[in-house]
Amino acid sequence: GGVGFAFHNVKSYRQVKITGAEFCAPFTCTDDDGTVYSGGDSWEGDDGRTCTCKETGISCACGDDSVNCGGLEKWVDPDTCEVKCIRSPGYCQSSGDPHYRTFDGRYYDFHGQCTYQAADCGDFVVNFKNFDFYNRAPRYTGRIELEFKGETFAI
Repeated sequence: GGVGFAFHNVKSYRQVKITGAEFCAPFTCTDDDGTVYSGGDSWEGDDGRTCTCKETGISCACGDDSVNCGGLEKWVDPDTCEVKCIRSPGYCQSSGDPHYRTFDGRYYDFHGQCTYQAADCGDFVVNFKNFDFYNRAPRYTGRIELEFKGETFAI
């Protein structure tokens, strides 16, 4: 590497004197095994992570770009660098007396005092529990329950 300068209206380069310039020495990094890397070098570590020698030291990250997930989201386990293709997060909601928007974006009204099952995916179940407002209509969702691995979590 080097630094370039442009001088205009100089008749002789011998007249140019540079003072106060800093010299930027190339940097290196040393890993735990004592291997020395030059600044900017990248390599694959024993754990599958891609490591790079930066001015701040060695930085390692998972980096398998070969996996194509199509319409799914790519998820990388930060501890093992295992890559999985997963579905995008889904959202549903309950509002008002109550109005529901489902995970697939459809809109429904349920005005009964009941439990509405928002999701059942085998691994977990999500229920909305509707209550009367002052023991009469309108109703509202007063409790949301997530059942997961035999435990119930509620808000």
